[in-house]
Amino acid sequence: MESGDTKRRLDRLFVCHAFFALACGALAILFPNIFFFLFHSDGKIHDRHESGDIHRIYCLTRVYGCLIMAQSWIVWNARKVDDGVIRRAFVQAYFGCFVLTFLSLLRAQLTAETLMVPMNWVIIVVFAFLSIYYGYFIFVEKITVFEGLGKSTN
Repeated sequence: MESGDTKRRLDRLFVCHAFFALACGALAILFPNIFFFLFHSDGKIHDRHESGDIHRIYCLTRVYGCLIMAQSWIVWNARKVDDGVIRRAFVQAYFGCFVLTFLSLLRAQLTAETLMVPMNWVIIVVFAFLSIYYGYFIFVEKITVFEGLGKSTN
């Protein structure tokens, strides 16, 4: 595959990552109850009472949403960087982040004392896919793939 095509694939990965991170982050901030199933095995949506554990879950979900939204901005702007070392560091960091997230969620799913919600398996598969896709650029592609689209491929 031509280097320019591969660079465009990395750019598309950054674009998709940025849009999904923005959407997930905004949803986590505005509607934290959407993510409630991650913390409850019965899958039932609770009442509107925000005290105790529910309040803490909402707070953590919103804070995590802020971090995810910040990531979307960082990834979006990383597309403009031509320095291959910086872009490679982004890819390596997200690869590590997604592998560790995948392993953490998988462990939680397999060691839960109660039956976890099936949607958790979808999330686990998404993080496995992200790990594989970012890993592909690290372990398979040539180093020149990390240079920005503005750099010559000569």
